[in-house]
Amino acid sequence: MARRRRLQPVKDPPDRPPTETLTQGRARRAHENLKENLPVFLVVATLTLVTGTAAAALTGAAIWVIARAIYLPVHVFGVPWLRTLVFGISLIGLVLMIGALTSAPL
Repeated sequence: MARRRRLQPVKDPPDRPPTETLTQGRARRAHENLKENLPVFLVVATLTLVTGTAAAALTGAAIWVIARAIYLPVHVFGVPWLRTLVFGISLIGLVLMIGALTSAPL
């Protein structure tokens, strides 16, 4: 009986998708959040390289990368205020990068 139960999802498609645990849901949402924010970072980082302001934007980029690395476990473990703080710090890093772009001579 147990063997039949384990093979059932392989044999027939499930009628409804399996439910995710709380931790899996948080990890999925943290990943989706990164997918939303990474393109903005990559565009700004590319622009700093093209305009020659990469040295000035390096601090902001480092802050963003470190904050985003900290954000994932904080989000997965469900620490709400710390999650918001770390996300805000990553935004500060992005603003520093944009500031380096806007202060660049044309």
